[in-house]
Amino acid sequence: MVWLHGSFNFYLITFYLKYFPGNIFVNAMCFAFADLIAYSCSGIVLKFFYIRQGMFFSYSLSLVAGILYLLNYNTTIPWLIPVLVVFARIGGSMSFNIGYVSVSRLFPTKFVTSVFGIVNFFAHLITVGSPIVAELPEPIPFVVFCVNASFAIVFGL
Repeated sequence: MVWLHGSFNFYLITFYLKYFPGNIFVNAMCFAFADLIAYSCSGIVLKFFYIRQGMFFSYSLSLVAGILYLLNYNTTIPWLIPVLVVFARIGGSMSFNIGYVSVSRLFPTKFVTSVFGIVNFFAHLITVGSPIVAELPEPIPFVVFCVNASFAIVFGL
């Protein structure tokens, strides 16, 4: 379930990038910067914390950024939306990366490929809906994003 919600949110925010207010190129650079930070930090987080704690942190970051986005998506402050996008993306990318890295820690080597296959199969069945949700009117996509992050926190604990 954690992988399902992480995959859906990861692709939802990617498909929704074109609808964020502001310059698409600035938002895309913020996305790239966020991924760089997320992938670097996920290794550090896993080194010092348990997988459950890392997932809780990353989904909480996504949830807080998503709620702040929902409260401010009509703002006139030009720098606020890219900052919120960065934090939402960092949380989503970090959780997705922690999910990939942690499978080999949670399951014996004999079962890792089967686990990847099964989990990815079900995650992709649900994730195909993320481009459709991204096309819905504002603020529905980020409401779904926040609901998914909330469920992932619960399932992760």
